[in-house]
Amino acid sequence: MDELPNPAPIVINKLDSARRQLITAIRIYFTNGDEVSTHTLTAAAFEILDDLDKHGANTGSIFDHAEQYIKPEYVEEFRKLRPRAQNFFKHADRDPEDSFTFYPSYRGTALGGNREVL
Repeated sequence: MDELPNPAPIVINKLDSARRQLITAIRIYFTNGDEVSTHTLTAAAFEILDDLDKHGANTGSIFDHAEQYIKPEYVEEFRKLRPRAQNFFKHADRDPEDSFTFYPSYRGTALGGNREVL
């Protein structure tokens, strides 16, 4: 069996990681690829951007301008509800037999919430 090539390591920061995830999600989206994969990549990038924003960065995500789109009293609720699908797609430790109703139209909304990052 042939050995797999051993590519050189890359140095990447958090913002670059989020950008790469978003670019891949956009490619999947516009080639009519899998909705769950698009959402999972977008949500992972969104989580990085949200965390960076909490540390004072201005990443261009929806949370930089949340008050323009979401009433201030609902921003925290939005932050809590947003990762429901993402967590379902990533974890099975507490609910291995559970199912989830996913609305694929959300994936375009999630991509739009990160549009300034690219």
